[in-house]
Amino acid sequence: MAKNKIIKVAVGVLFDRDDNILIACRPKGLHLEGFWEFPGGKVEAHETTAGALQREFEEELGIQIKPQQPLISIAHQYPEKTVLLDVWRVALESGEAFGKEGQEIKWLPKSQLADYTFPEANQSIIKALQLPEQYLITPQCDADQTQFMGHIKQALQQGIGLIQLRSKNLSAHDYLAVAEKVNCLCLEHGAQLMLNSDCVSEVSISGVGLHLSSSALSQLKTRPVAKTVWCGASCHNEQELNQAIALDVDFVCLSPVLQTLSHPDAEPLGWQRFAALCELSSVPVYALGGLNLKHSAQVAAAGGQGVAGIHAFWPGQ
Repeated sequence: MAKNKIIKVAVGVLFDRDDNILIACRPKGLHLEGFWEFPGGKVEAHETTAGALQREFEEELGIQIKPQQPLISIAHQYPEKTVLLDVWRVALESGEAFGKEGQEIKWLPKSQLADYTFPEANQSIIKALQLPEQYLITPQCDADQTQFMGHIKQALQQGIGLIQLRSKNLSAHDYLAVAEKVNCLCLEHGAQLMLNSDCVSEVSISGVGLHLSSSALSQLKTRPVAKTVWCGASCHNEQELNQAIALDVDFVCLSPVLQTLSHPDAEPLGWQRFAALCELSSVPVYALGGLNLKHSAQVAAAGGQGVAGIHAFWPGQ
């Protein structure tokens, strides 16, 4: 097979009523046999992604589905081919899934996906499924930490699952002290805390991730934290996005998508450019800058993971 062969593959992520996800084992004789995967297959000539998904789910699993919204687009280079994965969330319309081609299938909660062996190209799909759709970036922590912590707790109670502690006004010592308190609240609510790289140079709290600023990103040549720890990055253009992907980060924030009051001189990406960069990215992308929850559907339609922001999620704003 020619090395420059490009294959477009439609992939569907199907949930059941208990929020479990359907995966299937690749049968013997196929490329990457024995690996687990999300159902789907090659998009044939003159076939749409939606049409390919509907055909593949019927042929492989005996069910009828309806594509709902894009999840992530991934380009992955194998030695013999390039695979372009167009991944969608899909909904069951009728039927009961079974291995129509003799393949084993399983329904798993998101937390157990990491226990199964997937092709490398599927790893970003798993990350996209594990990450929430909303990413809270905190404002500065002022002297009244009681109010700050109260707002953190309120945001968590409202369903925020990912928080970046961004308080550059604090010393590294005071920042970590606040981070310890915020992390306790995050653990109580099953949320993930990210430290800002401009506030601390490394992660020193177990289970807490690191979010790289664009300036920190430009100075790194290797991923600064272990794969067991979440690593995100802030990007504003294609060059920074490529650098983040080369560092093997787990997700990025792209900004500003729209005009912002905090950075009025920054030229916004706009929806068309944001969608184009999402298509180039092999990791989940949060949209940041001038957005709120009303933009969630537009972000998803553009291929983004979700909305990131301060004012969009900070209680009282």
